[in-house]
Amino acid sequence: MRIIVNIILLLSLLGCDSKEIKLEEPQRLIPQDSMVLILTDMHIIEGSKIGDRVMSDTLKLEDLYQKVYSKFNMSKEVFQENFDYYSSQPKVMNLLFQQTVENLNRIQVPVEKWDSPRDSMPIITNPKAKRSLSKK
Repeated sequence: MRIIVNIILLLSLLGCDSKEIKLEEPQRLIPQDSMVLILTDMHIIEGSKIGDRVMSDTLKLEDLYQKVYSKFNMSKEVFQENFDYYSSQPKVMNLLFQQTVENLNRIQVPVEKWDSPRDSMPIITNPKAKRSLSKK
């Protein structure tokens, strides 16, 4: 949910500037459909971060971003150039973010179905088993 709020805030900021200063097309232009997939991966990483770590894992954010860059056979610089290029075109960037949100929503639905209101721990009904667990 935090991801979607961040995207909406970014889109709001992009929409506030009526000036459209289109940057020069990067030498290695990432197609829009690929950029949507990259942004989806980036937002999943952002949504799971706690400080500079991911879900209290030992992996740092930059390591995960590097995996995304490798997955799409690009460098951080190529991504940043393309992000800046698309950001200079608010209508295009808005479309990219809308498609990114759609991707995230498609991913979120199965996770919500997977979540259960019940505790993941089994309920112990045998009183002797409860005592043996509490002694440990």
